[in-house]
Amino acid sequence: GRTRSPLYMACFGIGVSRVMAATIENFGGSDESGIIWPTAIAPFDVAVITGPGNKSAQAGFQEHAVRLAEQLGTAHDVLLDDRWGESFGRRLAEAKLIGYPKIIVAGKHCAQGNVEVIDRATLESRVMPEGEAMAELIGRSQ
Repeated sequence: GRTRSPLYMACFGIGVSRVMAATIENFGGSDESGIIWPTAIAPFDVAVITGPGNKSAQAGFQEHAVRLAEQLGTAHDVLLDDRWGESFGRRLAEAKLIGYPKIIVAGKHCAQGNVEVIDRATLESRVMPEGEAMAELIGRSQ
């Protein structure tokens, strides 16, 4: 027959959480706003959020955000922050905290055909024509 033998298991302390922490420390970073993920392993490449505004403006911003997310979704992993009831400040702070490499704000600049693009690594914010932003972001993935 069969002989019984003990099963041994070991843990060397190198789990997913330690690998993530080491990667952030060596290749990404963090600042007072939160994590800065390396683009290759970020949970999402781009986060799309709506800017502040009154109820009628918000409806337009939401439609615009959904359209932007769909367009970007052809080339990137995109998070559409559809927590419409949360404040803009909270959603922006959380997007920075989590560390999405690019944050797109569909807000007051939409009426002029522009969007705000925030680079998480530098916190640089640029208002630019939507077409130019899409070309830059979609081109970056290829």
